[in-house]
Amino acid sequence: MYKLNLNKNTKVMLLAASLAFILTGAYCLTRLLMRPNVSLAAKRVDSIVSANLEAANIKSSQIQKNYVPKKNGGVNWEQIEVVVAVDDSQSLNALKKTLQRSLNKPVFAVKESKKEEGASHEEIRFSVYYDRLPVYQMLLQQKRIASIPKGLWREERPKVALIVDDVGYDKKRALELLELRRPMTIAVFPQLRYSRKIAQTAHSMGYEVMMHLPMEPDETLARNPGIITTGMGEQELYSMMDADFGSIPYVAGVNNHQGSKMTRNPEAMSNVMRYLAGKNIFFIDSRTASDSVAYKVGKEFGLRAAENDLFLDNEKDVEYIKERIHLLIEEANRKGQAIGICHVHPATIQALKEMFPIVDKEGIELVYASELAK
Repeated sequence: MYKLNLNKNTKVMLLAASLAFILTGAYCLTRLLMRPNVSLAAKRVDSIVSANLEAANIKSSQIQKNYVPKKNGGVNWEQIEVVVAVDDSQSLNALKKTLQRSLNKPVFAVKESKKEEGASHEEIRFSVYYDRLPVYQMLLQQKRIASIPKGLWREERPKVALIVDDVGYDKKRALELLELRRPMTIAVFPQLRYSRKIAQTAHSMGYEVMMHLPMEPDETLARNPGIITTGMGEQELYSMMDADFGSIPYVAGVNNHQGSKMTRNPEAMSNVMRYLAGKNIFFIDSRTASDSVAYKVGKEFGLRAAENDLFLDNEKDVEYIKERIHLLIEEANRKGQAIGICHVHPATIQALKEMFPIVDKEGIELVYASELAK
């Protein structure tokens, strides 16, 4: 048998290489066994944050939370993303310092990534890292009360509420609308693909969210998901409205989509208003029928209610829509307030962009629909 003869130096080198291999394997195994539970760390951060938000009297309605799957070097975890809408009565910086102080622990690293200040809002972003992995992203937002333009002070400025209907089909167009960043009430269709996400995004940006509730028309028209009809019994109607409300978060009020037949029917509208009264929300009669009883019945059931004064974009033409907005301004000047309904069309978005400076110049105060629902 052949025998390998090795000198002393060769034996030492082989022994050293073997020892290095064993130590490297042991280190890798130890790292594998001691791999941090990153998802557990994220939950720990969330627990600390939640306790501080509760202590600061931040309500659950002011908080939006998402869980995002992450992967890095074989480590999988859920990163938690939180958006907090801070009230005017609360200090944004004080809340940030409290949170950062509570998270200032040896196992966590807190980094403020961005701070934005504008005329109408302030935002603070920061991230929490565990074992150099981002486990928590937080955005603190606070709307600022806009000052009245110089020379436009009046004892009480005329108020206009803009309601934008038919939101929910097109995510891109909805985002274009939200980027206008002016007070508007966003009326979202129930049970559509993007209904929930758009409502969440609108709410997180400070917009008021309504449900644009499909109701039975006189005409033979395409029916939207979630429609209620005069032929429904009370339980069937309530079941459909439960499903509609379940598809949209942060609903502050309701207005009708179509509904020329439904809103003329006192019995049907009584069933609707009885249901809405239990939700403690407001109702806007879109007035798709001149003889609608919806507003009257809503008041009988004690709802905060109002009626649409003017449809702004029956024609999808920028100049036509701008002229209708001028008429809405005249109505507000005459009555002290007015409600205008438009839709999420490109021509409407362009017309609003061009008209907002004129609305400001005229001394009109843009408000949410809830403010005009009495």
